[in-house]
Amino acid sequence: FIGLQVVSRLMAISRILSYDETDSTNRIARELIAEGCPTGTVVRAEKQSGGRGQYGRVFSSPSGGLYFSLVLRPDLPPEFLPLVTLATGLACREVIAAETGLATMIKWPNDLYLADRKVAGILCESVPELHSSSLPPSAWVIIGVGLNVNSGLDDFSPALHPIITTLSVCSGKTYDLNSFLIQLVEAISE
Repeated sequence: FIGLQVVSRLMAISRILSYDETDSTNRIARELIAEGCPTGTVVRAEKQSGGRGQYGRVFSSPSGGLYFSLVLRPDLPPEFLPLVTLATGLACREVIAAETGLATMIKWPNDLYLADRKVAGILCESVPELHSSSLPPSAWVIIGVGLNVNSGLDDFSPALHPIITTLSVCSGKTYDLNSFLIQLVEAISE
C-alpha cells in the first residue's frame, strides 16, 4: 500500500524525467523550458558528472544521492526571486528532519550541513520568459538540489571525505529516494 501511495504522489508531479547519468540536471531543465515544459517538471539523475554549484564549481555526484532539478514559475516579482534559494534551503531542512530525525544547519545561502560537514547543495537559476505574450513578464526558476542520502564516504573522492557526509553515514539507515523526492518537491513547491 505504501508503494502505491508513493507512485500516485509521484504521478501528481507534472512530469518526471529520470536519467541513469547526466552531466547536470539543471542544464536539461533549462533545455526543457525552451521546449515549453510545464511548471512542476522534475529532472532526476542517479549520477551527475558535471553538477554545478555556487561560483560555477563542478561536482561529481555518485549513486545513492538524490540529484534533481525542479522547474517552477513562481508568481513573484523579479526582485524576490533570490528568496527562492533561501526558501528551498528551509524546505530541505524541514524534510530531512521529518524523514530522518537529523537536524541540519543551513550555511547561507545554499548549503546544508550535518555534523559540520556538507550534506546538500542548492543551485537556483532564473530563466526569463522565452515566449512573447501579452502577459506581464515573469521568470522560470530551476531549483537544483543535490542531497547526499545513501552514499558512503568511499563513493566520493578522498579529498572530499573531511568536508562532506551523507544522511546514511550519520544515521546508519538507508532511505527511500522516491519518498524523499516526493517530500522535497512538495515542500519546495509550497
